[in-house]
Amino acid sequence: MGSHAKEAVLQAGLPFHASRARVEARLERYASTFNRQDRGFDIACTHRGSLFLARSVAAGVGDTKLFAAVHTGVTYLSSADEAFATFLLPFLGRASFRVDRRQFHLIAGHSAVYMAGQARRCETQLAGGTCIQLSRQRLAAKAAELSGDPGEASQYLDTFERPWEFSESVPLQRKLLAAIRRTLGLIDLVQGGDRGKADALRIEDLLYRSVVLLARPDLFRPT
Repeated sequence: MGSHAKEAVLQAGLPFHASRARVEARLERYASTFNRQDRGFDIACTHRGSLFLARSVAAGVGDTKLFAAVHTGVTYLSSADEAFATFLLPFLGRASFRVDRRQFHLIAGHSAVYMAGQARRCETQLAGGTCIQLSRQRLAAKAAELSGDPGEASQYLDTFERPWEFSESVPLQRKLLAAIRRTLGLIDLVQGGDRGKADALRIEDLLYRSVVLLARPDLFRPT
């Protein structure tokens, strides 16, 4: 690990609760922390024998778990599907995801990725991003609500049972990704897991609404 990578890990801005971030130089400890938020991923350094460094922080808003981290190169490998979806928004570097034979790219300033819960492999170099756990059923319900027919959630579920890659080059997607970043910033206003304040700020609703509109722009109705 070069001095540039170490400095980048230590100085990169995290989207929320940066003062609480944990610095970890032992890969196995970082893996344990990550897996408590997500699931049982096998995590290894990208280059055998290379040194590892990470900063990470977790947060909860209502029923939604969030995890932000910046780290030197690693691979994440899972062999089983999971019950929830994960939306990934990068703020540094890049990562690539492989689901079955399809590849998705997570590049800071260029793209974001929605993983529907399928087993996958992810490989990064120096990278940082936020993982947001989402319910596929709640996404479908929000889509139905935005459609004006809340009783039709089942017809939208398929949309959220497949992976998506979103691009900053698409104007509506760029605006929605910016809205998600601003929403993540609101988490610093919620102290001690104050659910009442989180509900008042509508953080969960904003996150769900934005992800739904990324995948289903046909539901966007500007006022």
